[in-house]
Amino acid sequence: MPTPLQHRLHSIFWAVNRPLVGFGIRRMFNFVTGEGSDPVPGPPYVLVANHANFFDPWMTGYLCHHPLFIMMNDDGFRGNRLRSLYLHTIGAFPKKKGAHDYKAMKYTLQLLKGGFPVLIFPEGQTSWDGETQPVFSGIEKIIKRAQCSLVMMHLHGNFLSKPWWAHTARKGTVVIRVKVLGPAEIASMSDAGVLEAIKSYIYNNDVKNPENRTVIFRGATMAKGLERFVWICKQCKAEDALVTDGNVITCTACSASWEIDPYCVLKPRMPNIAAVGDLHDWVRWHKEQVKARIASSPSSAIMTESTDVVMQTEGPGGTFVDRLTGTLALWRDKIMFTPADSGGRIMEWPFEAVEDYVIQLKDVFEFSVGSDCFRFAFDGHSPMKWIFYVRYMKGYEEIEKRRHY
Repeated sequence: MPTPLQHRLHSIFWAVNRPLVGFGIRRMFNFVTGEGSDPVPGPPYVLVANHANFFDPWMTGYLCHHPLFIMMNDDGFRGNRLRSLYLHTIGAFPKKKGAHDYKAMKYTLQLLKGGFPVLIFPEGQTSWDGETQPVFSGIEKIIKRAQCSLVMMHLHGNFLSKPWWAHTARKGTVVIRVKVLGPAEIASMSDAGVLEAIKSYIYNNDVKNPENRTVIFRGATMAKGLERFVWICKQCKAEDALVTDGNVITCTACSASWEIDPYCVLKPRMPNIAAVGDLHDWVRWHKEQVKARIASSPSSAIMTESTDVVMQTEGPGGTFVDRLTGTLALWRDKIMFTPADSGGRIMEWPFEAVEDYVIQLKDVFEFSVGSDCFRFAFDGHSPMKWIFYVRYMKGYEEIEKRRHY
């Protein structure tokens, strides 16, 4: 729990920075409050929102007049002391990404019992293709135990304004709608009812949302960075052959190319090229390709691999240092890293022991085995394919069937 002095400093910092941040973020993303939105109540409350833009905490926080405490990915607190100090000063506290974190949940409940408001993004990470990701159970139990208000914010236009993989922002409009459930209403609901209310209200598919088509989005070099995400050519199905330039993504294996617009719709640039549709369509196709590959691959075959990957290890102060460049390969029973230097040691991890697999900093695939954390940095290729393969090999298809709204 924050001490009185820490809370005072937090309040002062919030009061000074809120109008400055609001001014800057409004100029960048033109965010507005949707019609019919409820007013944000006094604390304590849990604020939940869908998450598709790095600046979502600042946009949602601006609508709150009391200083928030913000549950945030613990990677932001590693290494850089100045950044860690800033995050602590604005009220952020760490939660382990992609994993259950009892310590963070306990601290959240303590804050609420102490009368403070807490911001949580139930997806646990930013959306990859504009669609809200699965919301897992747990948050509803905290809300019920705290006997506080639930503030739900639904954002649309936030992904199209700055996809997580992109190098540049697009100019459009972000709309934030607010719905509040008071303590009495929360008390009358079951745990499952509270969770369903959260999932239903915050769900959004920014690429498919027709409301975004009433807004003009503009941008430049809109394809740049997309190869961080997609990796299979729709034309020839080559993997890791996609490169971007300006608004165009091209396959170096077959020369097929597509141009992406501000709404993430991809159009072939030449005749007889396979149609992609929009980014969400392409991602869904990627998922089907991955599941088919998993189903058909012999147990002795490599499922997928990535070359020129840099293995990183944790150094002093939580920073990660580049160690070796090599090939990362996936079998049904293991992940293996083979250094490009023939004198380097090959490392293997049993697949069943791999946990907490996430993307960090847009270009890093991270997983843990026991208490050890391993990171692999990609340059010009997709770390996301590793999340897709590992997820589906660990039964994610069943989670997808149960999760939706």
